[in-house]
Amino acid sequence: MAEDSSTSVYGYITLRSVIAGVLLSLVISVGFTYMRVVLGKGSMSADYITAGAICILFVVMALVNPCVKLVRREWGFDRAELVVIYIMLIIASTIPTWGFSG
Repeated sequence: MAEDSSTSVYGYITLRSVIAGVLLSLVISVGFTYMRVVLGKGSMSADYITAGAICILFVVMALVNPCVKLVRREWGFDRAELVVIYIMLIIASTIPTWGFSG
């Protein structure tokens, strides 16, 4: 079977899912720190539920991914790539507020 160009040597951890996860983790880091320090609210990261990560993943799954797939079907994220992005968002949502800015 021929290898798909979107999958890397490590299975379904693709370069584009890691890049998207890093960029969205940066959004979480800056946004959560801003909310905590400047606005004095930590509601998106005040619990272990990671509501911010779920909200961002919902936006990616409900808005961004379908729009990208309308342009070209191969450009959209598949399930495994969305799991990689979500795991990166979960980890990123705990770092900026629990210990560094809180």
